[in-house]
Amino acid sequence: MTLKINANLLYEQDFNLWLEAVANCLKENQLENLDFENLAEEIQSIKYTEQGILRENLEIILIHLLKWKYQPETWSNSWRTMIDQSRKKIYQCLLESPSLQKYFHDVLDECYKHARKMVAIETDTSLETFPETNPFAQNDILDRTFLPDGFFPQYYEDYN
Repeated sequence: MTLKINANLLYEQDFNLWLEAVANCLKENQLENLDFENLAEEIQSIKYTEQGILRENLEIILIHLLKWKYQPETWSNSWRTMIDQSRKKIYQCLLESPSLQKYFHDVLDECYKHARKMVAIETDTSLETFPETNPFAQNDILDRTFLPDGFFPQYYEDYN
């Protein structure tokens, strides 16, 4: 009962303590003491965080794949590292939450448009240098061995 009365205050003043109190209420099946409003907000926030991680890493991959394909003369090992790290993060997201596969598909075109603009700005290149539609297949984007123009990395990390 104390939690219910002070839940909002606790949530605002000490988030970690609020989390402990909510976890204890759930473990002890004390549903009447749960702070449902803030709990629902936090659960929704977790969903958006996971989607944000996926989206951010997808854009990183697309940015570096575009640079690799359309500006090979400025190629850098750091690009390969960024692509690999971002693929690994997406792989983990999809492994932990397979339902994010649909979200990945839904935001791919939007992420490509943003990545295209970012590459043009970063490289001080005309936007028209890069295709208006995404030239990379979804499977290639996630394939840890794929790099544009058939370049096969000598080393790649197994995510499993």
